[in-house]
Amino acid sequence: MNKWLRGSARVERDGFVTGHLTNTSTQALYVSWSFKKNGVAAGNMADAGGGVINPGQTVGGEGGGIWSTDADKNPPEIYWYAVLKSDEDAGKTCSHKQW
Repeated sequence: MNKWLRGSARVERDGFVTGHLTNTSTQALYVSWSFKKNGVAAGNMADAGGGVINPGQTVGGEGGGIWSTDADKNPPEIYWYAVLKSDEDAGKTCSHKQW
């Protein structure tokens, strides 16, 4: 399912690192995401999260819940792992700590 997501990360003027994820598939996806921190995917929830992204939907930014104040800024990066929402509902979960 990862191939059906497009993602980007950038440093905003206020110093926050923000990420945006777009679901390009025709099905709802459950996505775990994490920013790069100290050169690797962050293992703490302050720099990671997850949720459902519907078909064609773009989520993220400071107002959209995908942001960090202490993720790596040069360069900012976001990692993600996705499964079908129906698989997540059936207990086939994805975790931001498993990259």
